[in-house]
Amino acid sequence: MTLFNIYLISWFFTNFEPLQILINKLFLKLPVNMITESIWTVLGCFKCFSLWFTLIITLNPLNAILLSMIAQLHQKLIKNI
Repeated sequence: MTLFNIYLISWFFTNFEPLQILINKLFLKLPVNMITESIWTVLGCFKCFSLWFTLIITLNPLNAILLSMIAQLHQKLIKNI
C-alpha cells in the first residue's frame, strides 16, 4: 500500500497545475545553475519525481525503479488514449 500512496503523491505533485505554477515562479527567482535546473526538472517530471521520491521514502532502489517504470507506462497509455 505504501508504494501505491507514493505513486499517487508523485502523480498529484507533478500534474497539479497550481502547484507546478508555484514551483515555476519559485525557480524563476532563483539563480540559474546546474543544480537548480536539475531540481526543477525533477519536480516537473512524473517519472523522475516518482523515482527519487520512492528512493528517499523507502530506500529501496528496486521499488524506485519499478514505480518509475510504472509511471512511464502510465504516461504512454494516457498519450495513446
